[in-house]
Amino acid sequence: MFRSLKARLAIWIFLPTTLLVTVDIAAIYRNSENIADTVQQRMLYGSAKIISEQLIFDEQNYHISIPPAAFELFRGGVADQVYYAVHTKEGKLIAGGDELLPYKNPIDIEEEKFYLSEIDGKTVRVVVLAYALPNSSSGDFAVTQVAQTLRGRNELRDNMIISMIRGHLL
Repeated sequence: MFRSLKARLAIWIFLPTTLLVTVDIAAIYRNSENIADTVQQRMLYGSAKIISEQLIFDEQNYHISIPPAAFELFRGGVADQVYYAVHTKEGKLIAGGDELLPYKNPIDIEEEKFYLSEIDGKTVRVVVLAYALPNSSSGDFAVTQVAQTLRGRNELRDNMIISMIRGHLL
């Protein structure tokens, strides 16, 4: 079929190159996904930590004042929606909206967990952080949840993919 030396050389170069490019693009995509997830998770955790540290417990009452810095982390070119809620360990809402239902799974104090959920038909990444109340003598804790839609995360991922592929093509 391919009797000419040029045709055989072209195939010997084209097939391995195609395979390597395919593997490289898959690795770029996977790495970009991981980086975008990590960036979003760190922003969510930072926001949840800021909110949690504002919670004060005194004589069976909770007081919280949410600073603007808790949401400044999400400021950027993409208009993502951010939700938050602070619940008692029993699930009673202390602050925030009721879009985020109380976290039902076991969680240790100062432990964070991330998961994907849906709010108003939009996929969101949620962080859950259990925070020990500093003024509580009984070891009481609150559970802070912060959620963000995935637009900014997806845009970051796409920009990294395009940038890396452009660099590889050059």
